[in-house]
Amino acid sequence: MEEEIAERAKLPQKRYYRQRAHSNPHSDHTFDYPYHPDDICWNDFYPIIGEKFVEFLDIGCGYGGFLVELGKQYPEKLALGMEIRVKVSDYVMDKIKALRTNEPGLHQNIACIRTNAMKYLPNYFHKGQLTKMFFLYPDPHFKKAKHKWRIINPSLLTEYSYFLKSGGMIYTITDVEDLHLWMVKHLTDHPNFHRIPLDELTDDPLVEKLYETSEEGKKCSKASKYELPNKGITQADSYVFPLDDELKDLAQRELRETNAVRKSAIDAIRIWLAQHPKILTTRLDANFILRFLRSKKFSVPLAQECIERYLLLRNIRNGAMFLNLDMTSPAIAELLDLGYIFTLPERDHLGRRVIMHRPGVFNVQKHKNYDMLKIHALTYETLMEDEENQIRGFVYVVDAAKIGLQHLTLFTPQEAVRIAKNAERTVPMRHKKLVAFNINSSLKFAVDFGLSLVSDKFGKRVILCSNLARAVRYIDNNLLPAEYGGNVPMAEMIKLFKKELEDKQSILLQNDKMSVRLDMYPPEALEGSLGAINRACGIQKDTVGSTFHGLQGSFRKLEVD
Repeated sequence: MEEEIAERAKLPQKRYYRQRAHSNPHSDHTFDYPYHPDDICWNDFYPIIGEKFVEFLDIGCGYGGFLVELGKQYPEKLALGMEIRVKVSDYVMDKIKALRTNEPGLHQNIACIRTNAMKYLPNYFHKGQLTKMFFLYPDPHFKKAKHKWRIINPSLLTEYSYFLKSGGMIYTITDVEDLHLWMVKHLTDHPNFHRIPLDELTDDPLVEKLYETSEEGKKCSKASKYELPNKGITQADSYVFPLDDELKDLAQRELRETNAVRKSAIDAIRIWLAQHPKILTTRLDANFILRFLRSKKFSVPLAQECIERYLLLRNIRNGAMFLNLDMTSPAIAELLDLGYIFTLPERDHLGRRVIMHRPGVFNVQKHKNYDMLKIHALTYETLMEDEENQIRGFVYVVDAAKIGLQHLTLFTPQEAVRIAKNAERTVPMRHKKLVAFNINSSLKFAVDFGLSLVSDKFGKRVILCSNLARAVRYIDNNLLPAEYGGNVPMAEMIKLFKKELEDKQSILLQNDKMSVRLDMYPPEALEGSLGAINRACGIQKDTVGSTFHGLQGSFRKLEVD
C-alpha cells in the first residue's frame, strides 16, 4: 500500500537511497562549493526567493523529515539542510522536488545541498546571517580518538557563533547520553553561548518537533513501545478529546494543544516512562499524562520533569501526604464537615473551578499538620481527574479569618518553603488566581513570607483584601456560599463536594500503586526539598539521562562585539 501511494505521489522511496549511517568528515570527498557566499545562486534552490536569505540551517539533515516540518512551521523563512552522504542528500532533494510538484506553491522555502558542514560553512554564509541552527542526532563518534570529529567542538562553535546573529539559537538533541553531556559542556563553556532554561522554551514550537519529525526520533519511538505494559497500573488507552469545541479551541489557543501535538506528546511521555530506570510503576492513561502536559503547555521535557518530581513527591515522608487519600478517615471527614476546603458548585465566568479554603477552622490542638496536607492532596487529586479543570485552571478563594499565630507553628520555615514550591511547581495544576480576605494585619509578615516563596508569575495573580466587601470585586459574589452573600448554603456545597470526592475515591486509592526507586534518590529529596528533587531528577543538570526520546538542549548566542 505504501509503495502504491509513493508511486502515485511520485515521492522517492528510501530503499533506493540507503547508505551507511555515518561518513568520515575528514575524508577527501568531492564537493562543488562556491568560493564566496556571494557566488552562490540561491535561486537555483529556492524558486521564489525574492530578497530573502537563508536563516535556518539543519546540519546533518538526514532524510529531511525535520527540514520539511521546519518549512511548514515557518513558511516565510528560508531553511537549508546540509547532508554529507550522497544518496541521503539525493533523497532529500528528490523529495523536495516531488513535494513541490504535488503541492504547487508549497515547500518553496526549503532546500538541501550535499556538502561537508565542518569545512565549507564559510563558503555559504555571511557573518550574522543565521537565526537558528539544528544538530539532530549527530554522529556520536564513540571512540575517544574520534571525538575531534564531533560536529559540536570548541573550534566549530566559534565558527557557528560567527554565522549566527546575536540572540540566534542552536538546538541539539541526541539519544546518546555521553554525546549530550559533551555538547552541553562545550556549548556552556563557550563564551559566546549560554543555555536557555527549559521554562523559557515552553512556547517554542520547535522543541516538540525535535522529538517528532526526524527519522532518528521516530526510530527511537518505535523501538520501545513493547515495554509500555510493564510499568502501567492503568492501560495506555487511545485518546479521543471528550469535550466540546469551545474547550478544544481554548486548549489550542492557550496550551498549543492539537490532535497531532497531543498524540505525539502522549506517546513520547509513555515511552519515556517505560524507559525511566527510577520509575517502577505509574499510570499510563491519557488523562493522567495530559494533566502534566497541559500544565506545561505541551512541553515534553518540562512535563517529564514534573512527572518525575510528582511521583517522588508522592512518596516523601513515607507517603504521609499523598498516600491513602481516604475521605472517610476520621480526621479528613471532620475537616470536610467543617468546610476547611471545598469546591463551589458553579464555575466562574471563565469556566474555571473555584476552590474555597477556610484555614481558620483548622484546630491545631486536635489535628496534625499532615492532616492539612492530606486533605489538600485529596482535593487537588480529585479535581485533576476532570479534563475541563486541566484546561481551564483553578481559582482559589481564601477566608483568612481566625488564623492566628498558632497556625504558623504547624510547619517549620523549611517545611513551608518546600510545601509552597512543590505546590506550585510539582502538582500539575494551572493556578489562575487567588483571592484572600479577612487577613489579620498582625500577620502581614507571614503573608509577605508566603508571597516570597511563589514565582513572580503566580505572585501577580494573588489579590489580598482586608474584608469580603473588597474581595467580591474580584470574585462573583453569587458563586460564594450563602454565609458569604451567595445563594447556596455552605452545608449544601460541602455535601456536593463530598459526592464529587466519593466518585473519584477508587481512582485516588489506586494511585497508591505508583512507585519509584527511592534508593536512587538522596535523603534530602525524600524530605521534599525541591532543589534536591530537581538535582536527583537531573533537572537543568548535565546528567539528565532519563529522557528516552532524546536529550535536548537549546543555546542562545550572546550579544558580543
